[in-house]
Amino acid sequence: MSSLAAARADNFYFPPDWRPEMGGISKFQGSTGSNQYEKYGIIRFELPFDAWCLGCSRHMSKGLRFNAKKEKAGKYFTTTIYAFDMKCYSCEQRFLIKTDPKNRTYELTSGLRKHEQDYEANADEGIIEVGNDELRQKISSDPMFKLQHQQEDIRKTQSARERLEELQELQDETHRDDCDLNALLRQRNRKKRKNEQEQLNDGKRRGLNMPLVPVAPEDEKIAKQVVYRQEALKLRHNDTFRRASIQSQSIFSGS
Repeated sequence: MSSLAAARADNFYFPPDWRPEMGGISKFQGSTGSNQYEKYGIIRFELPFDAWCLGCSRHMSKGLRFNAKKEKAGKYFTTTIYAFDMKCYSCEQRFLIKTDPKNRTYELTSGLRKHEQDYEANADEGIIEVGNDELRQKISSDPMFKLQHQQEDIRKTQSARERLEELQELQDETHRDDCDLNALLRQRNRKKRKNEQEQLNDGKRRGLNMPLVPVAPEDEKIAKQVVYRQEALKLRHNDTFRRASIQSQSIFSGS
């Protein structure tokens, strides 16, 4: 094997003119990258929240994908902050979204507005109440309405806590003896497997390659009532012999 073939066998090839101080091999050979991020800095970016476009007021759902330009926009301590620049599908409005390492979320910097939603479970009616932007604005501007809303939230929280405690007590009563129930279940399974093996062995002793089910009292009673041919012939032979013995006797033997 030649030296070139030996080097390529491990997928390591070093050009003759390359030196380590020249940088990477791909850059030395003039490679521009193998994907659009390496070539142009473009990635597929999914929208992290429901949002509204400020240019055309289009609603965009969470998870909508864009071709975004990814760039470094600073640091938070040692964590890099990235900025993603993209364009709306319906208009010329451009969006700028940055990572927020401090709050572990994303910051919608410009071009779009986050769609705020609060979900409250209504246990009495089985529905979900959605708090919109108008409700949030009314809570922030009206102290009395805010107080009433807080009291309602406290009442719902207390009701949900009581229901949760009831469910916890019910679960404790139902699954109190897990160890004993598990042992009883294993004992029943062992007994069942033992009976099935005995039935299979009984069938093999009788020349059948199948398990024999236990004898039912009804089947035993019906089997005793069955008259087989051999027994019927024996009864008929006895009747014939008795008739012949009677005919051979003298009618005066009794005098």
